[in-house]
Amino acid sequence: MPLIDYDGRQLADIAARFDLRDPNKIGLRKVIQELETQEDSSELVLDMATGVGKTYLMAALLEYAAAQEVRNLLVVLPGRTVRSKTINNFTPGASGYIEGGEIEKYLVTPFNFDDSETGQALGDADRVKLFLLNIDLLTSVDTDEYVPPGSAKARSLKTARPQETLGASLLKYLTDAKDLFMVCDESHLYSPSAKVYNAALKRLQPAARVGLTATPAKNDRVVYTYTLRQAVDEGHVKIPVVALRPGGYEGDPERGQLADAKKLLERKAFEYALHRSQNPEAAQVNPIMLVTCRDVEHATQISELLRSSSFFGSDTAVLQVDSKTMSASDEAALEAVQEAESPVRAVVQVAMLSEGWDVRNIAVIVPLRALESGTLTQQMIGRGLRLPFGRITNREWVDQLDILSHESIEAALRQHGLDTGRDMDEVSADAQDSLDISSESRINPPDSPLDRGNNQSFSVVGDNQQLLPLNPTSSEGTESVVDAVAGMGGRVRALGDPDEVETPQPVSVKQVRNGTFEFPKTTMHLDTPVLHLASIDDRDVRNVARDVKDRYTAVLTRERLIIRDDKGRVDLVPVTQADVDDFPQTAESVIENLTQVIRSIPRVMSGPSRQENFPQAEHLARRFATYAGGEWTVRRMKSAAEKLRALVLLESSKVANSASAKLVITKLQLPKHTVYPLEIGEQLLNHTDVTESNFVRGQHYSGWNRGMFDAASFDAFRTEMKIARLLDVNDDILWWKRLYLHEGASIEYATRQSYFPDFVAQDRAGITWIIEGKDERGRTDDKVQTKRKAAGQMVNILSQSDDWKGSNWGYVICYQNDVQSAGSWSNLLKDSEAVATTNF
Repeated sequence: MPLIDYDGRQLADIAARFDLRDPNKIGLRKVIQELETQEDSSELVLDMATGVGKTYLMAALLEYAAAQEVRNLLVVLPGRTVRSKTINNFTPGASGYIEGGEIEKYLVTPFNFDDSETGQALGDADRVKLFLLNIDLLTSVDTDEYVPPGSAKARSLKTARPQETLGASLLKYLTDAKDLFMVCDESHLYSPSAKVYNAALKRLQPAARVGLTATPAKNDRVVYTYTLRQAVDEGHVKIPVVALRPGGYEGDPERGQLADAKKLLERKAFEYALHRSQNPEAAQVNPIMLVTCRDVEHATQISELLRSSSFFGSDTAVLQVDSKTMSASDEAALEAVQEAESPVRAVVQVAMLSEGWDVRNIAVIVPLRALESGTLTQQMIGRGLRLPFGRITNREWVDQLDILSHESIEAALRQHGLDTGRDMDEVSADAQDSLDISSESRINPPDSPLDRGNNQSFSVVGDNQQLLPLNPTSSEGTESVVDAVAGMGGRVRALGDPDEVETPQPVSVKQVRNGTFEFPKTTMHLDTPVLHLASIDDRDVRNVARDVKDRYTAVLTRERLIIRDDKGRVDLVPVTQADVDDFPQTAESVIENLTQVIRSIPRVMSGPSRQENFPQAEHLARRFATYAGGEWTVRRMKSAAEKLRALVLLESSKVANSASAKLVITKLQLPKHTVYPLEIGEQLLNHTDVTESNFVRGQHYSGWNRGMFDAASFDAFRTEMKIARLLDVNDDILWWKRLYLHEGASIEYATRQSYFPDFVAQDRAGITWIIEGKDERGRTDDKVQTKRKAAGQMVNILSQSDDWKGSNWGYVICYQNDVQSAGSWSNLLKDSEAVATTNF
């Protein structure tokens, strides 16, 4: 019986709710039809071009399975970067959350799979569980050997060994689930050639398995293919453009490529900003470059070069991503790289972002390493194919991905397109004269679209959007690249001398009120509960021990031997059974056995109480055996061990449920910079000229009287912009500052869950106000109220903290209707339930 049936109406409804593109609708239909008729549980693969919306297809497929009453959904993920992104994709309210799901799914992740809430969810047969797990967590195979708690080996076995909160191991739960529906992201990584990964997934014995990839393995059972060439032709992704310098680079080729890449990036930033200025509804997108290096040492050298004054002149503008130097803050910066507030403009990586890293703002790719395989090259190109504004804009510099010429690009582009087979010896002088990048013409003429899908060889010529036939070139190493790009519907851009390229200079925002302040950044530190064996109540030990029965007997079965034939084969036929005394045990052997049982419980021998609990385990076993009394046998000892284990587990559960979170406050000095440049092309607009109708989210507005900086940007007009205006005209306010995500001024309201207030302002009474603007829905939103409570708790702690003596702090959350009607900052404070350290 198939796990999933085909239901056309249900399929159409889900496809509409997730707003699937046509190729994803077809892929969803194809795989569901195959699942309905499939006689085994072998993997069905969807070969989908990168950038088309594969994650939306995954979300729709999982929703369909849940609608078909499948209760155990597993998504297998290849790495940390993909894991963080995917968790956000399925977490309501998170950045990147995919709208469209109606069926609630309890998320089981590497961060919560062993907590008590997950244990309850797994025990609820009617609840839909969505497991988002890295492949490495699924490869463990348990052994009987003792493993020191806290060791690397213990961590690697955590999913394979029983967890108190689950009643079994996570892997056993998945294996026992009869309706396990497995979706493998980047499924080519788990093919038979990856023996460990492939074997791990087979051990789970899923009822159905679907793979998603843009590079299927040789023997994959592919049920639907949508190629990169199709995606380019149909306008679902950017047009890849190989940017090359026909004369090559003299001296330091890498520095020359990077200089060209930065110029391209600046031009794209200008065009992105221009598009937004003419389309106020468009989100702010900051283009970045992706640089691929040979190894960590090479990446470090390139990162230092890009941070120098010759390039970006900023440490935060360049993010190095590799397996050796990556820190938690780097991971956070990478996760936020497409946010409007991110300062990152270049990501330098080594074999970390070849797949699964899905951002929309990669505009330039610089491959400074020769990639070992066509698959890696395809994946590298795929990182930059997503459209920055979600649709075609008909602007050359926005709708194209520039790839600095490298020989390894050729094979990947050929694979996805048609080789024109032309011989190209030289670029005509007339065409070459117009190939330099300039900034004179920026807008696509309305009658000249990007001419997708043309099979001729073409070159994008400068800014005038003419598509001229590319004449043969004699430049060594460029012939096959040009051929391949033209064949897949791509383009070739020739570059001039970067020193001759004129790029508009950025406008800067400057600090106009001197000084710094310390923001009370808060984090929630979970007070990990510790089980102390010595604290187990003696009355409980005595009561449980007395439940151990006094006498157990063994059964002796008597069987008659009957010879069946001449060859000596015999049958044993039971005759009678008799109760006999069980095998006796000494008290010391019982105590030794009970001690080992106690020490085998994970919480007893882990954490800070391990050293104390080790001798206490024997002491508890002796108490228990003494209270039980009587003669000991094998069966009585086994019964005692079960009861004692249950007692310790009960106490452990009580301790676990008593866990509490402690608010820790640290000092974060702000502002971090006294000046910061805007994107190329963005101009400052005076806020007094702005109304709700022409307000642009993320645009920087100037004209302030009390702002710490001469300009600020906002996400909402009715709350943030209006709060800034109320602050700016109030005589009680000395200064105010807009807070941005990249500055890190956060308040953690639950473990690993933070939010970022909108403003800080100081008044003449000496109170520094932390201000948050919210729409009206926030009044009844549980999460918003939890955030408000955490901020209020922070203010109360500050009032009694020696570390913050001499400073007064307040917090206020301002709802939209109150902001609209207040008329002044003073009235807004009265209407908004403000809390301050000087209130009491």
